[in-house]
Amino acid sequence: MKPSISFIGAGNVTFRFSHALHEKGYTIDKIFNRSQENAKKVIRMLSANGSDAAVAASLDELFDS
Repeated sequence: MKPSISFIGAGNVTFRFSHALHEKGYTIDKIFNRSQENAKKVIRMLSANGSDAAVAASLDELFDS
């Protein structure tokens, strides 16, 4: 079983890396960013490809992945 992955930040690296990992079968769990709007952009891309990723409201939510 592959681990679930969360990202801190929602820039270009997160956008491309999360997409590539999702395509390889990894579960993208949550994305945290100071601006939730930027995190939502990455989530929309992942959701369009079948991911159940969510926006994390705080860093505390990332400890499970």
